[in-house]
Amino acid sequence: MLGEAMMSGIIMGSLFGAMAVGLTIIYGVIKMFNFAHGIIAILGAYLAWWLFSSVHLNLIGSIALSFFLMFLIGILIFISIIRVLLRTPRWPYSTIIASIGLGIFLENLLLQIFGPRIKSMPAFFESNIKVGGIMIGWHEISLIL
Repeated sequence: MLGEAMMSGIIMGSLFGAMAVGLTIIYGVIKMFNFAHGIIAILGAYLAWWLFSSVHLNLIGSIALSFFLMFLIGILIFISIIRVLLRTPRWPYSTIIASIGLGIFLENLLLQIFGPRIKSMPAFFESNIKVGGIMIGWHEISLIL
């Protein structure tokens, strides 16, 4: 029981770490706090889920296409909102307010489109291994890596 809880914590910590690296890169490059970072990641996840469940792409194809589309959406957000605000004299405050507003807008838009229910995707790998008496799925190992 304790081992599974620790494994779950390692998995969640790995995912939070990946998000933190993204925030650090954004701040390191343009010196902007992006408060919409999490909801933009969720937009990518919903997009991958929609491509998999409605468009019926395979798992890898839906994730790859979601990455590409989110890259384009990120460029669009940067060109249409962030780059314009970075040219203003009080850009640190403007970009913070804009990213908070964008996050709120996207969160509510996704809630209206997809609803409040949890969505799921199939696991990459179905098999498990036993490490020290703890069953660990290859899917969980892939998430950590």
